[in-house]
Amino acid sequence: MASSGRVPRNPYGGKSARARVASRRDHLLAAGLELFGTQGYLRTTIDQVCAEAGLTKRYFYESFQSCEELLGALLRSLWVEAAQRGMAAVEAAPGGSESRIRQGIGAVVDYYTSDMRRGRVAFLEAVGISDRIEVQRREYVGVFTTLLQSYAAELLGEPVAPEQIMRLNAGALVGAGSELVTEFLLGAVTISPAGLADYLTSLAFAMIGIRPGITPAVGPAAARS
Repeated sequence: MASSGRVPRNPYGGKSARARVASRRDHLLAAGLELFGTQGYLRTTIDQVCAEAGLTKRYFYESFQSCEELLGALLRSLWVEAAQRGMAAVEAAPGGSESRIRQGIGAVVDYYTSDMRRGRVAFLEAVGISDRIEVQRREYVGVFTTLLQSYAAELLGEPVAPEQIMRLNAGALVGAGSELVTEFLLGAVTISPAGLADYLTSLAFAMIGIRPGITPAVGPAAARS
């Protein structure tokens, strides 16, 4: 029998089974971001997620057991990507430590405010959902604090304060940033994202002893002042 010359259509373009699973998971995460970030987590069902992703429930349960598990995975991806954006901005920034700190903070603020769905999921929808999600969220706050502390030490060279104080400063800055982004998302503050980033940068400078344009003093005398 002669061939018609037609090639059977493959919707996955020759992807491996593992790649197909990963692709479907990505579609579900994107659907979760859209629904949790617009109508809210508590108003979202698995059926709605599947409809948004264009997948059946079978494929939802292939990757997640519940909407809560989907929320946890989405929360992780948002924190990881925000950290990656911040680190990339620090590495790419020209100039000294002031410029790099400013660019890093600006990149993280922009990540959460340029797409309001990201900020809403990370700072509003993930709060108070369950003990499991809260433990996970606190872990990411701790990781972000450690990352900020290590970058501050790397950028400044010799520390301008004891390690414990630097840890407290990093935690305070992450906490302040989280609360201020939350206030921004709720409309409680009308400052622009750029203005918010500038404020947090000024706060960071004050915490670690930098006055813009002036190289910070280092050593024991600075730590005691």
